Amino acid sequence: MDVINFHLPKRNRYKPRKKKDGPKEEAPSMEGHLYEDFLALPEEKRAKAVQMDCVEGRQGEVPAILTLTFPLLEFQVLMYLERKDQIHVKLAIDQIQSLLGDSFAELFEVILTDRGSEFKDHQKIEYGKNGVKRCSVYYCDPQRSDQKGFCERNHAELRRIIPKGTSLRKFEKTDMAVLGSHLNSYLRPRLNYTSPISNARKAGLGELVDGLSYALLEPDEVVMRPYLIKDILAR
Repeated sequence: MDVINFHLPKRNRYKPRKKKDGPKEEAPSMEGHLYEDFLALPEEKRAKAVQMDCVEGRQGEVPAILTLTFPLLEFQVLMYLERKDQIHVKLAIDQIQSLLGDSFAELFEVILTDRGSEFKDHQKIEYGKNGVKRCSVYYCDPQRSDQKGFCERNHAELRRIIPKGTSLRKFEKTDMAVLGSHLNSYLRPRLNYTSPISNARKAGLGELVDGLSYALLEPDEVVMRPYLIKDILAR
C-alpha cells in the first residue's frame, strides 16, 4: 500500500534535521579545576583570585561583556565580546595579556569562573599565543554564583547603567573605556568611600588601568544611570 503526502498532514510542519559538520568538540575535563581544588590553594592566592563572568544583552543576541573582577579592590575589567563563545573569550584574555606583558601572570595568576559554555575550555584561557601557561582557571560549583560573590555585586552596579534586557549590538570595544571609567570611579562604601580605580593604582595595576584607557572621574562626573549609554543606543 503506497503512502503519499496527502496521508501525512503533519509532514510539511517539520523541517529536515540538519546534521552538524564534523565531530562534536568536547571541552577538556574539569578534573583539578573544581571549586574544591580552588579551596585547596593557599589563602593568599584565593584572596587575589580574579573572578570572571559575562554580562548578557537582550535574550537571543550573541554579543556580551566579559567581566574580570579583582575582589579586594572591587576593580572590574570590561571587555566587549562580539560573540559570547570560547574563541572570543580567549581573544579578550589575549588582548589583556598583550597590554600587561610579563605582569599578566602575576595579576591574573588564578581565575575563578562559572561553568558557562564560553568558559568550559580552560586550556584556551590558561595558555597564551606562545603556548606558555599564563594562569590557572577554576570553576564554581553548579548553581553557586555566590562562590564568586564580588563579581556578582559589581554586576549589580553595572546593571544600573545597562539594565537587564538592553541590546548590546550597537556597543563597540572602545565604549568599554567609558563604561569602565564611570563604573570604577564610583565611590564604594565597602572601600571606605574610595574608588576602585584609585585602589587599583595603589595595588600596582596602573599599567592595566592605563592600557584599558580608564580615567579617574570626579564624584560629580560619575553617571551610574542608563543616560550614560543613550548615545550608544541611538547609533
